[in-house]
Amino acid sequence: SCFAQFTATGDCQYDYYLAASLTCYLCHSTCDTCTGPALDQCLSCDSATPYMHKEVQDDIVGVCEAVLPETSDCQFQYYLASSNLCLRCIDGCKLCVGPEYKQCNECLDSTYFWHIDQPT
Repeated sequence: SCFAQFTATGDCQYDYYLAASLTCYLCHSTCDTCTGPALDQCLSCDSATPYMHKEVQDDIVGVCEAVLPETSDCQFQYYLASSNLCLRCIDGCKLCVGPEYKQCNECLDSTYFWHIDQPT
């Protein structure tokens, strides 16, 4: 089937990205908008996969997932920053509730250890 490749503003149609060859290609099926074809190049998520996982909050792209685990948390090594955004924990952290080292609830392996601040 034929379709108009570009919108009136010169951008690709929805669900497509503009490649260096100035050709529009289809985004990954989990993405609504994207920067490329890969799973981890989503700019926004499809309604069937609404949960965005990013390495850091300032990243513009991420991976979209269908559901959060039963605990209503993000996958291992990520924490729920907002209703639909999962961000990566600090290095060495398996489970966390935020981006700071004090917010790490479980370490990845034996190469990392807990540091607990004691009240003075």
